[in-house]
Parts: sequence; C-alpha cells; structure tokens
Amino acid sequence: MKIFLIKENYIEMINKINELISKLPALLPNYYKKILNKMGFSNDWENIMLEIIK
Repeated sequence: MKIFLIKENYIEMINKINELISKLPALLPNYYKKILNKMGFSNDWENIMLEIIK
C-alpha cells in the first residue's frame, strides 16, 4: 500500500514538473536551453526523474 502511495505521489510530481516545463520555454532564454541539451537533458523529464531517483 505504501509503495502504491509513493507511486501516486511520484506520478503527481511528474505531472507538476511537466506543467512547469511546459511554461519554461517562454521563460528560458534559448542559450540556456541549448546548454541543457548539451548536458544531455531532453524533454523526457520522466526519464530524468527516474535517473535522479536511482
């Protein structure tokens, strides 16, 4: 049951992050996005979060 709750919270967190990310292009200068891309960050935030959690 606890694991299920953690998963639910995780999905909710991902959704909130995705919501923030969708607002970011208007806020982030292009050069900053390019730097993130060079560092290997893509739009696949779910995978990034999974990597961080590992």
